[in-house]
Amino acid sequence: MLNPSRTLGASLLLILALSSCKTEDLPTTWEIIHGTAELTISAAVHPDTRAPIVSYETRTGELTIKDDSTTEGWIKLAAGDTVDLVGQVTRDEGTWYVTFDDLLPAEYKIITNGEFAGVYGLVSTSVLTSNIVGDATPENYRVYWQFER
Repeated sequence: MLNPSRTLGASLLLILALSSCKTEDLPTTWEIIHGTAELTISAAVHPDTRAPIVSYETRTGELTIKDDSTTEGWIKLAAGDTVDLVGQVTRDEGTWYVTFDDLLPAEYKIITNGEFAGVYGLVSTSVLTSNIVGDATPENYRVYWQFER
């Protein structure tokens, strides 16, 4: 037969043990993007699925998200073609964006995953159309950049 006082005591010990366990919170979007990160992936991706269409493996760059939500950085697109990444990070109804002053496309949705705290992606909100694979048919695509600290 169960002893009620023993069962209650065991339950209280279990509750105390569980409450003393500290669960690790995943980092917020701001914690993931804040600071300086290097460009590790540059690609043209499918507008809906984000599957890579073309990868630009020779592109390099760096982006800094400052305390005041402004950005500074650069991306080397090709030899002799480097663009500045001066802009602003904003949040609209829970979605984070970065808009660059002198770049087309200018607006990018920020993609984060708390499981990968040192990595984030930027995908253009605009869909572009041009021949990026070298055939006669233009493709619809979005610009994708991945940064890592």
